[in-house]
Amino acid sequence: MSKDTRAEIEALRAMLQQIEAHSPPDKIRSALSAAISQLERVVHSLELEREQRHQFVSHISHELRVPMTSILGYTDLLRKGVFGSLNEQQVAFLSVIRNNVERMSTLVTDLSDLSKAETGALKLEILELSLQTIIEDVARNLQPALAEKAQVLKFDLPDDLPPVLADSMRLSQVVTRLLVNANRYTPEAGQITLRAAQQGTHVLVEICDTGIGIDPAEQARLFSRFFRGDNPLVREQPGWGLSLSVCKMLIEHMGGNIGCRSNPGEGSTFWFTLPIHL
Repeated sequence: MSKDTRAEIEALRAMLQQIEAHSPPDKIRSALSAAISQLERVVHSLELEREQRHQFVSHISHELRVPMTSILGYTDLLRKGVFGSLNEQQVAFLSVIRNNVERMSTLVTDLSDLSKAETGALKLEILELSLQTIIEDVARNLQPALAEKAQVLKFDLPDDLPPVLADSMRLSQVVTRLLVNANRYTPEAGQITLRAAQQGTHVLVEICDTGIGIDPAEQARLFSRFFRGDNPLVREQPGWGLSLSVCKMLIEHMGGNIGCRSNPGEGSTFWFTLPIHL
């Protein structure tokens, strides 16, 4: 049972005791007691349901990761010609297999992270981190995808940028997801700019693209689970509508905020903040 829920029940108990002190009719006391008992049963049922859902997601995640790892491993061995040479069409088929398994792996990771956050099982190791180092590592891994669309990735990172307080793996996850989104929804030969600056007790990070932009009516729902815009250019891209909700959850768990500014046809700017050690 969550702390907030326990607090609400305790507040109801206190109200009941206060009413009893003023000697209300027996029927009122009985009704209030029954209401609190019913509330406790409902809360217990909800907490149990949430824990069972978390256990189910954890079990499914584990069961899916094992075969996905094997598929990726054997696919890479086939592509390298370990079991014999392949023609161009066979290599293309293996690339399709690998891309779809990677998509499934991302979905499993997202569902697992959201489930952990919901049950309080998400563990973070908050340390002072060099934002520049995280960004450089992520950008290096995404170079093939950027090169495939002839996109330019520019950086505007001041030399005196202070370390941020964050979990290294989770921060890399957020930066990766936001840059992947920019890559997907920015046309060929487009530009993506990543900049950062200190703003008081936080560092502000912005990822700006020259992509398709986002309808203002949809922006309020961007960080909702399973939300995908109605733009046909969005629908034709692979995705589950979970990446941004995971980014929001992770950034908020690390003490920051996240948001977006965009206009259709004018590109988008996704931003997030992280605290610094003072």
